[in-house]
Amino acid sequence: MKFDLSAPAVVLHSGLGGLTVVRSLGHFGVTVTCADSDLSGYAMKSKYCSERLLLPDIEADEDGVLEVLLQYGKNQSIRPVLYPLTDQYVLFVAKFRKQLEKYFIFNVATYTVLERLVNKLGMFEISEEHNLPAPITKIPKSVEDLDAIVKDIGLPCLLKTAYSHSPLKNTKNFMTKVSSLNELKETYQRLSAIDPNLMVQEYISGEDNNIHIFAGYFDNESNPKLVFTGRKIRQAPMNYGAGSMCECLENKALEKIMVDFCQSIKFTGNIDVGLKWDAAKGYCKVLDINPRLGMNHRTFITEDKKLDLARILYLDMTQDLPETLLPRLGRKWMIEDADLIIAPKYIKENRLTYKEWFSSYKGLEEVAFFSIRDWRPWLFIYGKRMEQVFYSLRNKLKIR
Repeated sequence: MKFDLSAPAVVLHSGLGGLTVVRSLGHFGVTVTCADSDLSGYAMKSKYCSERLLLPDIEADEDGVLEVLLQYGKNQSIRPVLYPLTDQYVLFVAKFRKQLEKYFIFNVATYTVLERLVNKLGMFEISEEHNLPAPITKIPKSVEDLDAIVKDIGLPCLLKTAYSHSPLKNTKNFMTKVSSLNELKETYQRLSAIDPNLMVQEYISGEDNNIHIFAGYFDNESNPKLVFTGRKIRQAPMNYGAGSMCECLENKALEKIMVDFCQSIKFTGNIDVGLKWDAAKGYCKVLDINPRLGMNHRTFITEDKKLDLARILYLDMTQDLPETLLPRLGRKWMIEDADLIIAPKYIKENRLTYKEWFSSYKGLEEVAFFSIRDWRPWLFIYGKRMEQVFYSLRNKLKIR
């Protein structure tokens, strides 16, 4: 089947998530522009990035971002398909929907739904409202509330930021596992001085490979056009990081639960959900909901290897979709540098054997950075890694 690929695409993000989408669309035959405030991002290095568009910082200057995008859109003969790949960009597109849809084609949920999903507190509230199992979550107003909260939740538990835009974002304190009441109180007092919006959450025991993934695309009427299920094999950092190796597996029960949830909230567009199996309860509980393409979306492709969730959005926005789409079960995808670093740490903690490590590469079909067709991002990232190693060694040897 031949597709009309005349409409260009604009990818809003230059990090690893942007690279996976730029490569997917570019290799498919779509002309891709990558737009971000960082022109040195991985996606900008890809040969499939035909144009690099510099944007103001989305967190500091939304109006400036809108102005640049609208001017870009006015200069296009065909409306580009827009791909917002971070929480900030998804919210931005929904917020300025009326202005942007004059010059771009896109599919994102309503701002009201998105605003709840991208904030951890709102996500757990909307999950409870629509009967999606989630860990028990409490919001302390002061350190005095922690005694009662621990009685309800138990120990160990997690102390987490309530909002994704927290000043603790991208730090090891974004989520902290605590084992005692005293440790919880001390950590709460220390972190609440930086961010008062914290929440205490039930800890679900079990290995990282018990974390399941639901990834899908829903059209403008909230009909599922392509959905996948899978799991993390390992994640970096351990216990709460991004999936460093993921696998596509069939899980019809989970698929039904998540499709019902998405339709109940009238969700549209791409979605990526992480859930953990709670052995004590006998079902999965939602950990996070990303209302956009996930960084690991290339874990999931159709059996014929032709379509993924980025391409499905493009086709749905521009033409009719193929009718029968089956997942490529057993396919694995890996962030190679992260996984090669984290796997020995699993072994050191007796959570992985060498035999399990080596056998886990069976079914690996794609990695995040290395590509024979598109090698410049790989050279860029490993050049940075070598630079980090050099400076680390220099500091240890006290070389000046």
